[in-house]
Amino acid sequence: MQQSFTTSFGRNIPLVEGYRGAHKGLTKAFSSEITEEEEAVHVPMTYSAFRKDLTEYVLMMDFLKSIGIQGPWQHAIDVGGREGTVARLLRGTGTAAHSESIDVFPFHQRLSTPLFRKHFREIYAPARGPIRIPRRFAALVNKKYEDWCHPQNREFGFVPHAGFGWDVRISQPPEADAYHVEDFMKHTFTHQYDFICSLLTIIYFDVDAMFERIAKLLQPGGIFMFFSDYFWFPVNCAEIIGDFPYAYQRLTKEDFLRYCKEFLPEEGAGYASRYDKYHHGKPATLASYAAAAERHGLTLLGEKRFCPSTETSARTPLAPRLLDHYEDSALEDVVHDIQQFRSDVAPIDLRTAFVSMAFEKRPPRQPSLAQAARELPKKGYGLYKKG
Repeated sequence: MQQSFTTSFGRNIPLVEGYRGAHKGLTKAFSSEITEEEEAVHVPMTYSAFRKDLTEYVLMMDFLKSIGIQGPWQHAIDVGGREGTVARLLRGTGTAAHSESIDVFPFHQRLSTPLFRKHFREIYAPARGPIRIPRRFAALVNKKYEDWCHPQNREFGFVPHAGFGWDVRISQPPEADAYHVEDFMKHTFTHQYDFICSLLTIIYFDVDAMFERIAKLLQPGGIFMFFSDYFWFPVNCAEIIGDFPYAYQRLTKEDFLRYCKEFLPEEGAGYASRYDKYHHGKPATLASYAAAAERHGLTLLGEKRFCPSTETSARTPLAPRLLDHYEDSALEDVVHDIQQFRSDVAPIDLRTAFVSMAFEKRPPRQPSLAQAARELPKKGYGLYKKG
């Protein structure tokens, strides 16, 4: 007889034999947990970690360009910047005249300027014997050199376009103006910024508090952009895996803890300690991010979902596309369960592994649209017929 778990809403969710076992032994693409070794800050930044940060930077810039935002900016800061790679790239490429990074750990000590240059050079001109070959030329002979961002592209759920990352040029010293070691929510800043980014770190903040803080630090017209993994994907960075898909997402906290007590007594304590990882126990959707931003004067400029189209992904060998092929893991049933307590979650959320969003701090509103309407025909903007 197949076992099942009964939710407080009366739904019997069948346990899927072998589901948890299919996830054992997987190679982690990356982990967001801080190890004891990293806390000591004695280990230099690895090539693979640098490549991941560079991939995030290129994804950020590509996304911003796709919605018509390119900078340059005067003052930029990367929130949760770890080694400071993104802050160094913003400064080194001339995208920001001044850049800063802030993190609760002094990870910036792991990446010196010579090590930055070494890793950067290895990506764009890998050494083969005594010589270095520009990767773009090497890719003409061997296609494996073309995909420099593997395996991060598979982790993030995107296929890099032909020119992905080739426009990154270091024209200035790749050194940030400051590496703040403090809690972003508590640090005393001395000036405002016209660009703020948060790459794979926004999940650690309360959404409303975060947007309120961002709004105060941004100049009018300033841009806030984040790239983040998404809570509603079946396996996210909390790495909580039950006996059926979306156990972490489709159960209330009370139901989840009861499920762990009944079926996962050994793992339950660890899972319980990680349950509130996303936004202090209040996981967001794209719509709730946008609503929180709007409450604090930040206007949504664009958003992008990263939805793996394959039947497997770097985080789970049983990706949403495959799950939806079977009666006991149909996404419509999962959504129905979630909507018993979160009505804002839609089927597309269950397929989304990562998201990008960009916002602008709205300038003070003027009394009337009339003046702009009168001036528009004079300015034209190529919208009106001549004569």
